[in-house]
Amino acid sequence: MLTAAATALHLAKTGAITPRGTLGPLLTAQPHQPVYNGEPPATTDDPWVQFRRDAEAVFEAARTDSATARRLLTLFTHRCRTLPDFDRERRFLIDWCIPKELLPDTRELGCADVL
Repeated sequence: MLTAAATALHLAKTGAITPRGTLGPLLTAQPHQPVYNGEPPATTDDPWVQFRRDAEAVFEAARTDSATARRLLTLFTHRCRTLPDFDRERRFLIDWCIPKELLPDTRELGCADVL
């Protein structure tokens, strides 16, 4: 019985016989159908590595661009409510080699609520 089935499948594959019935088309070779390749694989980089690269780029830009330095100072001091807190964050940026001339004080930054 298995030999007869194998012979029938082989004959259908070579085209010597035409498979019939409801399942007959399943035994014939189908034409090539293109398949969507999908999205490229996600990078395997650790997101923290990318974050560090981006942060380093921002700090590098802030060393020469006053607008970037100002935005960075605003980011670091937006929750500061006292002058010592503001000065501590400003000093942190200066320690990271951002020129103090590019970092405004509380008055220039418009921080009227810093005491």
